Amino acid sequence: MELEAEGSWLTVLELLAEVKLLRLDISQGARESATRACAAGDQWERALDMLGGLEAPAAATVAAVVAAVGQVRDAAAMSRLLAAVGPLLPEADRLYGAIARHAARAGLLQEAYDITERLIRAETYIEESTFSTLALELVKAGEADMAEEVLEWKDYLAVGWDE
Repeated sequence: MELEAEGSWLTVLELLAEVKLLRLDISQGARESATRACAAGDQWERALDMLGGLEAPAAATVAAVVAAVGQVRDAAAMSRLLAAVGPLLPEADRLYGAIARHAARAGLLQEAYDITERLIRAETYIEESTFSTLALELVKAGEADMAEEVLEWKDYLAVGWDE
C-alpha cells in the first residue's frame, strides 16, 4: 500500500493508533511516510505535529510539510512551521526559499525578508520566484523600498543563473 497517496492519511492514522495501542515500535520510515501522507491529504496540522516528533527527518518529509502548510497561506500556520523547521534544517538549506515564498504569501513579510537575506549571506542558491514573490507581497503591503531592495538582490544574483 502506498501510504503517501492522496486520501490515505486517515488509514495511516488508524494504523498508527493501532500500533500504539499494541505498544509496538514504529520505525522512523513509517512515521515519515505517515507524516507525508497527512501532508498530501491536506492534514497540515497533523503533519506539522508529526514532524515535530521525528528525529532528523528526510528532506522529502520536511518539503512535503512545508508545501502543505504553504497552501494554507495563514500567518499562524507559517509561524508554527518556522518554529518546527528551524531546528531541523541547516541554517542555509535551499528549502528555506520555499518557506520564504510561503511566509510572504501568508503576510509574514519581515520573516520572509530575513530568511531571504540569510540565504544570500550564506551564498545559497535562491530561485528567482522567491525574489519575485517577496517583492510582489511587499508592494501589496505598501513596502516599496523593501521591494526595490529585494529586486536589486535578484538582479545582482541573476548574473550567474544563465551560465
